Amino acid sequence: MIATPDHQHAVNAIAAADTKKDIYLQKPLTYSVVEGQKLVEAVRRNNVVLQVGAQQRSSIYFRKPCELVRNGALGEIHTIEVEVPTDKGTGDPAQSPVPENLDYDMWLGPTPIHPYAEWRVHPQSDLSRPGWLQIEPYCRGMITGWGAHMYDVAQWGLGMDESGPVEISATGEFPKRGLFDVHVAYQGEATYANGVKVVSRNGKPGVKFIGEDGWIRCWRGGFESNDREIFRQKVSEGGVHLYESKHHEADWLQAMRSRKDPVSTVEIGHRSNTICVLHHISMKLDGRKLKWDPVKEQIIGDPEANAMLDFEHRAPWTV
Repeated sequence: MIATPDHQHAVNAIAAADTKKDIYLQKPLTYSVVEGQKLVEAVRRNNVVLQVGAQQRSSIYFRKPCELVRNGALGEIHTIEVEVPTDKGTGDPAQSPVPENLDYDMWLGPTPIHPYAEWRVHPQSDLSRPGWLQIEPYCRGMITGWGAHMYDVAQWGLGMDESGPVEISATGEFPKRGLFDVHVAYQGEATYANGVKVVSRNGKPGVKFIGEDGWIRCWRGGFESNDREIFRQKVSEGGVHLYESKHHEADWLQAMRSRKDPVSTVEIGHRSNTICVLHHISMKLDGRKLKWDPVKEQIIGDPEANAMLDFEHRAPWTV
């Protein structure tokens, strides 16, 4: 089970796969898109089971709406609205000696060397949330922190688990907040080849599917619709029946025994995270519209943006 900071996910997970270990990997799958591609290859080459910590796939509050959408309960879908929380606060940049119980060089791993500061790692004065979650070399912010969950549900409802949008643009605010430098407020838009638009912004975490015949919104703990009777609909025998998992970790254990894929595979996690990273790249390029090829997994006609699909890894933490 890997629950390290985001920048360590790929290094740890690929090492685990190469030693034939089955893996439960917290989201986002990897920090970069290229890392995700390499992890997909490592998992399949070594024939190991990997479950992404996208636990919403094991919740009826998300599976039921996605199954209804996939079976045409809303008619043709034209828009999906995604909302994620907003980061806040200031990271104290004060430097201090490295604690004796911390291998700080290993903690930094593939990222550049920076002087130790308690808030860079995990402030002991506030154990509710580690500081690295708001520092860009280690995490991209809420766009991956919560976006990995919510874009994942959007992809599930669209039936695009192993694909993605063809055009993405996003803008974000990056105010000076001491050590903290991830985005706060943001808004984005992703367009799929079939014309469906995924519009995202800050707000109460959730996903809203909007079709020609109505809408469904789902969140952790509930779902609602313009017509509550829609939730009484039964899927026909020949309809789309989504993978049903009632417990995310138990589903991983079952997959380890059966050697079959769990509900949230490495490919699913990679594709969901790719959407998040593309939004972040557009933010960093002042809202530049990106043309994305979901088959080749490349940004089209923009070498500068395409180079941002990965980062330079500090030796020996390479993948």
